[in-house]
Amino acid sequence: MIQLLVKIFLRNRIATASLILLFAVGVISISIGKKFLQQQQAAIAETTLHQKEHIERLLKYENKEFGLLMYYLKFAYINPTENLAGLAIGQRDINSSIQVNTIRGLEGQKYDTDIRNPFQLMMGNFDLSFVILYLFPLVIISLCYNLYSEEKENGTWALLKTQSKNTARYLLIKMAVPYIFVLLVLALLFVIAAAWLQIPFNNSFVSFIISNSLYVSCWFAFALLVVTFFTSSAVNAISLLSIWLLLTLLLPAAINNYITQKYTVPESLSTMLKQRDGYHKKWDIPKDSTLKMFFKEYPQYKTYQWKDEGFDWLWYYAMQHMGDADARADAELFMQKLQQREEISRKFGYCLPTLYTLQYNTQLAKTNLQNHLQFLDSSAANHEKLRMKFYPKIFTAASVFKEDWTKQDPQYFTIKNTSSILESLYTGLFVLMIAAAGFWRLKNLKK
Repeated sequence: MIQLLVKIFLRNRIATASLILLFAVGVISISIGKKFLQQQQAAIAETTLHQKEHIERLLKYENKEFGLLMYYLKFAYINPTENLAGLAIGQRDINSSIQVNTIRGLEGQKYDTDIRNPFQLMMGNFDLSFVILYLFPLVIISLCYNLYSEEKENGTWALLKTQSKNTARYLLIKMAVPYIFVLLVLALLFVIAAAWLQIPFNNSFVSFIISNSLYVSCWFAFALLVVTFFTSSAVNAISLLSIWLLLTLLLPAAINNYITQKYTVPESLSTMLKQRDGYHKKWDIPKDSTLKMFFKEYPQYKTYQWKDEGFDWLWYYAMQHMGDADARADAELFMQKLQQREEISRKFGYCLPTLYTLQYNTQLAKTNLQNHLQFLDSSAANHEKLRMKFYPKIFTAASVFKEDWTKQDPQYFTIKNTSSILESLYTGLFVLMIAAAGFWRLKNLKK
């Protein structure tokens, strides 16, 4: 029976064409991921080269005052893109993975990013994760919606009942055939992706494979459940497409709208305004009041000399930092609300297989919002480290040439992947629940 069903399936031109098209689209998505990785790698290489040339150029023309040199000098901080990100680009196309900042006020520089095509950002990236989440279910629906109704409508069901003692087993075997072929297409895409994108076969990639395979299995479970209501092909198709619309578009959109409304972020504007006002207003107030606030945060600099009349670098950098200090409360609240958005979105994901798989994919690829927030925190810490290193040299008017500038290479943000393979099995709970309901309904198969 199995060999016969396989032959019938392969002779179905629509089914084979769907699988071939799905495979072709998957390969295209991997090629897009490859291009994305190449762009990221090129950006890092260009940033590294630019920083070296930038330092050499400034040392040639701005070498008389340490404070003036540091006014212009920029330092890169990089969030490296792992190869797995080629399969789940996530928010990495929106949130810059490279920070290039001076040691002046950070808040005015933190959210600078590359100029990108707004139409491309609106459409999103066509990565393999998108193909699995949105297109694989459509192909599964087209292959499985008429497993029972096709036999009934063609008049072959009565004959099957007389020749088979277990019609439920027949339906399960009939569904197993497209299930195996779809998993073969998925497995082949993973093999191509691993070779083409040079993805290491580590825990992250294994978790990615398991999670997405279970997600595909979840849609076969949905198909099984709908088929066991023994309705017409049209009703089955409409029911499955309605589930697809609900899980992939309507509910995620509703959740996103709820989260953005619940956690509004007016602080994104107020942080910028307070930082700018906090800095610019310092020009109009006595220097000693600015320095008192600065020395309160950094008492180790109290002993440094500063000029009350005219321009003074200690006062200038203190003024820059106090602009950040004036905006600190709003900046922290802004980051806190973004963190709350991420947390509540993750909680909703536990109720929807589509949302959970999407979030888990980007978590494994380190392209989610959580990763970017951690990168911003680390970037702020790196900015603080640079300031603490160069402030004493600025405030003492040290010689520019006493510093070893060849060691000022771009710094990298590193974070270990805390995801476990057990998390990849969570989607299996949806599969078990939905498939169990379908198996239970198969007991009623007496038609």
